[in-house]
Amino acid sequence: MPAKLAKIVTNIFTNFFIISPKVFLTDLCYNMHGDRMKKIIKVNYRSIFKYEEHQETVKYDGSGHLEIGDDKIVVSYQDENKIKIELSENEVKLHNGASVLHLVRDRDILNQYETPYGAIALKTRLISYDNGDNVKIKYELYDGTNLISQVYVMLNYLILEN
Repeated sequence: MPAKLAKIVTNIFTNFFIISPKVFLTDLCYNMHGDRMKKIIKVNYRSIFKYEEHQETVKYDGSGHLEIGDDKIVVSYQDENKIKIELSENEVKLHNGASVLHLVRDRDILNQYETPYGAIALKTRLISYDNGDNVKIKYELYDGTNLISQVYVMLNYLILEN
């Protein structure tokens, strides 16, 4: 990793700081030992669950952590449970305590979702996914062929400390 970092720093200075921000952030989020570092962030999270007759909104505004890897970004924070959101180019993993929902572009995914009453099989379908500066996700949850809910997720964050 240090050789890769040295090459990037050299390129920065020789190219007058012209470098892709994603590459720069990805490579500089490791310490001198090659370990991934967590950055402290301010998290703004909203999700809206639309059911047949009602909707429910979940909100979180507070501190969290950001990890940037070679092929994914991980945002995590502590609410009632530990929440972790893994974002890559074509897929999303939403962790809520022991429960995980896996969402993949153009694929229906069968998940075993942990609840206080035991595991239930839920199928997820990723409808839309924008992982730009403001992350926007729309997905559907199914019990077999029955639509349970449509879910809209909005996530943005601000790096507070390196």
